Amino acid sequence: MRRLDQAEETVRDLLALRFDVDDPAVTAWQITVVPVLGEELAAEVARTREIRREADRLRDDAVSRSREAARRLHEQGLPHRDIGLLLGVSHQAVSKLLAG
Repeated sequence: MRRLDQAEETVRDLLALRFDVDDPAVTAWQITVVPVLGEELAAEVARTREIRREADRLRDDAVSRSREAARRLHEQGLPHRDIGLLLGVSHQAVSKLLAG
C-alpha cells in the first residue's frame, strides 16, 4: 500500500486473513485510519482544513449575496452587463445568478 486512501481496504484484507473471516463480517467492522504526522505537520494540516472550511463558507455566502444583489439590480432595470460590472462578474455569470 502506498496511498492513504487504500489503507482501510488493506487493513480489512489483513484482518480477514488473520482472523479467517468472510468479507461481510470484515466490512461491518469500523476501522479508523489515523496517520502519524508529527505535531507540527498535524497542526498545519488541521489549520489548512479549517481555512478551507472557512473559504467554502465565504464562497457560499458570496454566491448568496451576489444572487440577491443581482436580483435587486435587475429589478431596478439594469442590464446584465452593468450588473456584472458592478458585481465584478461576467454578464454570463449574472444570467446564472438570476436563474438560480
